[in-house]
Amino acid sequence: MKVSEAKKEVATLLEKKKRLSSDYDNAYKIFSGLQKEISCLEESIEMTDFGVYKPHFNFDDPEEYKKQLELLREKEKEMIRTDMAVQCDIQWTVDGSKSKGQKLTKQNHKLMLRAFNGECDAALAKVRWDNILKMEDRVKKAYETINKAGDVNKSHITYNYLELKIKELRLTHELQEKIKQEKEDQRQIREQMRDEERAQREIEKAKDEAEKEEDRYLKALEKARDEVQKASGDKLIKLNEKVTQLEAQLKNAQELKARAISRAQITKSGHVYIISNVGSFGENIFKIGMTRRLEPIDRVRELGDASVPFSYDIHA
Repeated sequence: MKVSEAKKEVATLLEKKKRLSSDYDNAYKIFSGLQKEISCLEESIEMTDFGVYKPHFNFDDPEEYKKQLELLREKEKEMIRTDMAVQCDIQWTVDGSKSKGQKLTKQNHKLMLRAFNGECDAALAKVRWDNILKMEDRVKKAYETINKAGDVNKSHITYNYLELKIKELRLTHELQEKIKQEKEDQRQIREQMRDEERAQREIEKAKDEAEKEEDRYLKALEKARDEVQKASGDKLIKLNEKVTQLEAQLKNAQELKARAISRAQITKSGHVYIISNVGSFGENIFKIGMTRRLEPIDRVRELGDASVPFSYDIHA
């Protein structure tokens, strides 16, 4: 009796072991599949970080992207209207009725499109510069999953419709990037305009000060020359030295005035500067810019005061 019970228990345990082995194999297959998917997504993000994503369109402004998106969406609607978005490989009948079979097929196609378009809309809403490849993969996986479910009814979303959706995703992504780039360009233009306005004020101020200095030295020089005519001896020597000094100062003032006038007349002249900021941006990162300021270091100081916690180092 005890031997018989032991044999039954052994048989039960063997069956349980077989079941557990089967469950383990299935679970391992699922785990391996998920691991590959995660690896693929991580690689996609990493590749995007390294700039592997290459634009598929090259329009000049956002309006052209928007126009292309509208045309693309019209194509999608046309494919749906003409039953080219989802197709069925066989003609179903329900209770021997072809019309009922067609109605059932249309309902299935509507559900498949609703599910697929929902996934595509979610991807469009979330797409960013750092996840475009991930969103493309999401759309493709939705396409594969929904088509796999449609195998039962022999229905599938067409590859041409998938291509339109991928194109729409890329257009949306590149439109966002174009808008972002235009905003950055506008910001730089406004910054340059402010810099040029400040430079113009500095030039005008330098010109006014140089003119005042010129006028002051001219008057002082005229007075000194008059005194030279009446002086003699040591006084004459000192006055001649003073005249020489005033002539040098007058010449310097005139050069400053000429420089200011020249800078005011040439609207795009200025200084190119090369600076870095290890504390803020790390090693081997440089900013190259242009300023019309009379003293370019003033512009560098402004950049340091306004946007970063550390001062810039000037290289040239």
